[in-house]
Amino acid sequence: MTEVSESLQPSLSGDHISESLDSLAGENTTIHFLRHAPTKSSKEHKVQGKIDTDILSDEAVAYLEKVGAMNLQKPDLIVVSGLKRTQQTADALKELLDWSDLAIIKDTAFNERSWGIFEGKTHEEVKSILMQDPSLLEKYPYLNAGEFERIWSDPDFKVEGSESLNELAVRVNAG
Repeated sequence: MTEVSESLQPSLSGDHISESLDSLAGENTTIHFLRHAPTKSSKEHKVQGKIDTDILSDEAVAYLEKVGAMNLQKPDLIVVSGLKRTQQTADALKELLDWSDLAIIKDTAFNERSWGIFEGKTHEEVKSILMQDPSLLEKYPYLNAGEFERIWSDPDFKVEGSESLNELAVRVNAG
């Protein structure tokens, strides 16, 4: 679902989002993908998924200064997920780079991957859960081989309440 932020230009409201995006078609388009600024959970190596967390203001300043030093070409608009950490990062970036005239479009199709029962857990806690679940060990034999890190990139990996990378791709492509 696409939602227009209150800070958008009037020309990018409601049904006009698609028209505005279509108006960019055919032009040379540059896309910058940026991760949200650090959060308390990311600093603690916790799986955030769809948990809606705030960015850390001190950490965000350092992160955004690094982004600013990249001398990025000013985009035509900013698209964020429905999670407040992405909106907060975009707002701070606009202020830092004096991009106050840029529109921000919020689209929940771009929300972070849902990790279900792993959300809010540290990587060590996730590993412990995996190693204690015989059905997961059987379904994903690489876990028995100590290849725990593969869960983050296995396109079919899924636990209770989560979505696989394949499901994530379908959701994002529909956005």
